[in-house]
Amino acid sequence: MDINLTKNEKNNMFGKILAFLNRAFFLAALLTTVILSFAAKQVLLTASDIGLKIFSGDLIYLPEFKDYMVDLTDNLLWGYVGLEEETLSEQDSLKFKRRFQQNLSLSNHDVIYYIEAPDEDVHTNHLQIKENEAGELQLPSDYQTYYYWNGFNEQDVNYISDITGQAFNRDRLSETRFILGLRRNPHYWGSFMYNLYAKAQCYRVVLIYLIVSLSVTLILGLLCLVNRKYAGGARATYGTFTKKIWLEAKLLLLGFALWGLYSGYYWWLNLETIDLIWSDFRWIQLPSGLLFYLLYADLRENKSAVFTNSFPVELFHFRKEYLRSEHWYRRIMRQCSVLLVSAILCAGMGFYPLTYSVSILYPIARSFRPRLSLIFLGCLLAGVSICLFAVYLRIRNFTKDAKAVMDRLSDLQPGTPTELLKLSENSPLQETAENINRLESDIESAVEQRNRSNKLRMELITNVSHDLKTPLTSIINYADLLCEENLPEPAADYAISLRNKSYRLKNMVQDVFELSKATSGNLRIEKQPLDLAKLIRQTLADMDERIEESSLTFKTVIETPVMIMADGEKLYRVFQNLFINALQYSLENSRVHVLLSVEEGIAHAKIKNTSREEINFDPHDIMERFVRADTSRTTEGSGLGLSIVQSFTEACGGTFSIDLDADMFTACVSFPLTEVTLPEDGASL
Repeated sequence: MDINLTKNEKNNMFGKILAFLNRAFFLAALLTTVILSFAAKQVLLTASDIGLKIFSGDLIYLPEFKDYMVDLTDNLLWGYVGLEEETLSEQDSLKFKRRFQQNLSLSNHDVIYYIEAPDEDVHTNHLQIKENEAGELQLPSDYQTYYYWNGFNEQDVNYISDITGQAFNRDRLSETRFILGLRRNPHYWGSFMYNLYAKAQCYRVVLIYLIVSLSVTLILGLLCLVNRKYAGGARATYGTFTKKIWLEAKLLLLGFALWGLYSGYYWWLNLETIDLIWSDFRWIQLPSGLLFYLLYADLRENKSAVFTNSFPVELFHFRKEYLRSEHWYRRIMRQCSVLLVSAILCAGMGFYPLTYSVSILYPIARSFRPRLSLIFLGCLLAGVSICLFAVYLRIRNFTKDAKAVMDRLSDLQPGTPTELLKLSENSPLQETAENINRLESDIESAVEQRNRSNKLRMELITNVSHDLKTPLTSIINYADLLCEENLPEPAADYAISLRNKSYRLKNMVQDVFELSKATSGNLRIEKQPLDLAKLIRQTLADMDERIEESSLTFKTVIETPVMIMADGEKLYRVFQNLFINALQYSLENSRVHVLLSVEEGIAHAKIKNTSREEINFDPHDIMERFVRADTSRTTEGSGLGLSIVQSFTEACGGTFSIDLDADMFTACVSFPLTEVTLPEDGASL
């Protein structure tokens, strides 16, 4: 089954290629036929006059030759015989004789004559014209008889009159004998006869070419109808290839195709010698037709994409890529530009000596040494241009691969799915790309394993916190009952201490439980519009008693109102933890600054305090769970306060950050403003 499928695929591919080439050659043959039809208009008219005799290639059937010979015969008879109803003077006879000699000189002995007329000497331009035994004029072997007059009957006289269209003097004509001979083709001496002979040959060849071209066009047209089902697939495959070619190259090919059509038409139209028929330029419309079909197929498949791949577009992308790239990539791009410009200049400089050397190939009298030097120089510059362009492509491809590797390394982030880095099989960085793909796969596996571990840990914390609530509630209840009993002095103190520690443990368990829900995304958030300034003031008012008991002074600079979208309950817990953190770790008798400002549509709430202890920790470390600024852990606290602040703030749609400046500790909570206002009946938090 697989073998048959492979054979079918090969047959389809062969059919597509055959259909594509068939249409290309059909268009070339059609253009050739059209050009030949327009250029061979005179040939067709001549063929309609003389019929199938045009295929003989003999000049005696050409209208030009017939006109020449009729004019030559008229002048001969006018000069030596005269007209029937008109007596020519001696001066007129001499004028026609001279005209006869002038016309005869055009043939350069390709036409010979012999004439005997009354009262005239024998005139001939070839001494080998003699009489045979029968008294008839005999031409040399390399000549053929064209006109021979040696008759004295009425029928012959009428024959001469029909040829020339004139009624000549019958009395003188009956005493006149002449013969006109034509050299046998193609051994003509004069340019006049040779050109006529060449034209006759050209007419014959052009007509044959036209018939062959028309026949080939019809055959290829029928084949196009037969294999048209393969044409679409062939054009699609071809379009994917030509899509990468610049528009300027296609326009250059289009110009060459148009020049070929014009040149083919011009050369076919100006038929002068038979040598031009076999000139390569005669058939330049054939590759022109192929180019037209190739350009048409490209335009049909790629449509507007043909115009996007051009030098201006590439230059725009080059500039855009240059401005966005790093310094090392810019430097290599500049070097590649120098190589490309050098290759183009060498190609341009090599083109001139090559074309000039070709232009002086035919004059044999010129020296051969300059021509050889020009050819060598042109080939050398062309070779240098090819080498520079090859180096440019090599460096350019390597640089692109290196940039792709560097971009992938810079974009390599855990948890971000990306496609595999694919480079060319011949790229020197192919092995590096495979290593990066393996590294990215290993990182993804490690991140997935870490996320799984974090999820299991948070589930464990949640479950343990939930399981601790039941016994802890019982302990708190019994501690409250013990405190209500009238216990002796040592036992009463123990009961009070037990109750305080139980409540602290309850708060810690509750913090862990809420933090685990916020981290896992199960924390319930109910966003609503609220006034952040009012919430901060309310939080400070609720903690007023604790603030009064401390030695700290709270300074507030709060803009009002500042409307945001958040969960008031969770945000209240955020600022409560921040104020407790400031009360617990601030330097005694110092000031705590509470600032609320709006910048570019963002509300920033900052709590600044001076730390009691030296700040020697990283801001990111202090926000980790169970991490405390008091490394000795002698003060109360669980180390979850700032972690809860960060989790609750992000869950409400804000951001939390810490800034350290010497011993100045600044916590910042930021939220985007909202245009939604509170209801008129007053809004709760």
